[in-house]
Amino acid sequence: MTPANNTVDVTENTAVEFHCTTSTSRPAASVYWFIHPNGNSSNITQITENITTMTDYNELSVITSTLRFVLSRHHNNMKIFCSANNSVNTSPVMSIKKLLNVLYKADDPYIIQGSEYRVIENTQGTLSCSVKGGNPTPTLSWSCNKFSPTNQSVIKSNGNTTTTFKWIALRNHNGTCTCISQQTKFQTEAVDVSLVVLYAASVTSFFVEGFPNQTVTVNEGGTVPFTCTADSNPTAVTTLSDESKIIQNVPSNNLKYNITKANCSDAGIFVCTAKNEYIGEENVQKEVQLFVNCYPRATGVIDTNITSEKNNTITIVFNVIAYPPPTFTWWQFLNETWTDLNNDDNFDIQSSNHQSNLTIRKVGMKDFTSYKVIVENDIGMMEQPYALSQYDKPDPPTGFRHIESQTTTTSIHLEWKPGFDNGPSQTFFIKYKRSSDTLWNYIYVPDNGEQTMVHTLTELTEDTQYEIVILSSNVKGNSSESSVLVTTAKAISRITQSLGPLIGGVIGGTVGLIIIIALVVFVGRRNGYINDCSGKLRKSDGINNTADDHAYYNVGRIDATAANQGSDDTRSNRPKRDANRINHTTEEASYYNVESVPVPTYELINRNYMDSAQYSTLQQTEQGTTSDVTIGDKKEIYENLKIQVF
Repeated sequence: MTPANNTVDVTENTAVEFHCTTSTSRPAASVYWFIHPNGNSSNITQITENITTMTDYNELSVITSTLRFVLSRHHNNMKIFCSANNSVNTSPVMSIKKLLNVLYKADDPYIIQGSEYRVIENTQGTLSCSVKGGNPTPTLSWSCNKFSPTNQSVIKSNGNTTTTFKWIALRNHNGTCTCISQQTKFQTEAVDVSLVVLYAASVTSFFVEGFPNQTVTVNEGGTVPFTCTADSNPTAVTTLSDESKIIQNVPSNNLKYNITKANCSDAGIFVCTAKNEYIGEENVQKEVQLFVNCYPRATGVIDTNITSEKNNTITIVFNVIAYPPPTFTWWQFLNETWTDLNNDDNFDIQSSNHQSNLTIRKVGMKDFTSYKVIVENDIGMMEQPYALSQYDKPDPPTGFRHIESQTTTTSIHLEWKPGFDNGPSQTFFIKYKRSSDTLWNYIYVPDNGEQTMVHTLTELTEDTQYEIVILSSNVKGNSSESSVLVTTAKAISRITQSLGPLIGGVIGGTVGLIIIIALVVFVGRRNGYINDCSGKLRKSDGINNTADDHAYYNVGRIDATAANQGSDDTRSNRPKRDANRINHTTEEASYYNVESVPVPTYELINRNYMDSAQYSTLQQTEQGTTSDVTIGDKKEIYENLKIQVF
């Protein structure tokens, strides 16, 4: 049987011929082909291309069988052989079994980690490449363009071949690594992986174009072009900022920024920072110090009105921006002139490049005045004024007194001069009470700016002594109280002879007339008659108020409850009475009002009936009125006397 070698190498999907020749025999033999997989033989005679030829030798025959067979990779390691027999043989004759070595290409190699491998700087990286199948087994190896992989290991298992290498990743390893698969009788195959080494961002350079170092000085109005470059993987967020704010923020490893017209406020430290998701420890930022030549000017909000209490320590702080660094001179306005200040027992001046502090150790009255600081450099100068004023609890009011001429029975008129408010606005507190009381009443009077202030206490009790005190107050506290002012609300004036003989005569005549009328009415009532003023008496059957007759009205003590009902006008709501309702009982005092028109009327209350504390003045009125009089603990209402002259 040929080929002659016991192992037959054949490439997958390639046809191969096998020849099997018998010995001479009579009758001629029959040849069969078999393949032997896994210990079992399969007859492949009918499924293969099989050609049989016969050669005769002296009536003996030699048979040659040619087998053309296309092998695949699953035939690998199988054995092929032929057998022959004729009618004489009881057992077939078999050839040597030939081992089939089917050569086939392995699958394409692939990288286990994928087409891109990301690894953090200074950590261990691992790359693995694998192929499946192949006869003969392929050889795998790694190659990288930025470094040489070492310590590669190969593992073969279940028809797969895998090669792996490990290393410590550096940022200069960024590049490409290739897995190479080599196999005898087949073309070499390769696959690439992109190697990405990740590392924290760092600023590699930060400068102003045209300046060789990190300190830059420009004139006001000049251009300042900044450039910042970062090294970062992944790409950094690059930020430009000054001492107070972020100026620019870009997702790039390169940043450019221009100050087109520099001014004094642009001076300061500029910082370029680069960051990504990985934290670095070095070179994350760089700085540039920018100076702008400019004359001095103030920074921040300046409160030029400064307040203080006496004996306090205060410090005035003044900040400027200026370059070159300026000088500071402090001045105080004293005795109508400006005086420059120096360090002494009361003043302390401390200055730096951009700040000057004036400290007054113990503020006295003469220190409440104006100040100014003058700042100058080679470019120019400026002046900043200040005013120091007192801020304390107010001084007490002075000249506190009452005005006797304006005092009444229910009010006391007060007058005082406000003290200095010492800064905050002040309010005056007046507290007062009856001398016999323990609790004080309080009145609040705002300062109206007048040099002399006045206030009237009202709703007081007549003929009563009061104690009155005044003080002033503001947000810092209260002044001291004034001395207690003791004064008395006026008493009601009694009827005196100063009213003149006329009043006496009127009163005497009135009393006499009342007595006469009372007697007439009394007698008439007893006899059932009244005088109709025509000289005749008639029965009292009511009052007939004709145009020719004078009308008379009974006036008596009115019940207080009835009189107080209705509106405030007691006259309009007071019940009318006639002559039939006159009460003559001895238990109840009766008073009579005689009314006629038109004569002046006077109010009169018998003071002999009242106790010494209760009285009323005689007062001319146009009409009769109703008076409330308290007699002892009983309150009664009386109608005024009205007199008609005939």
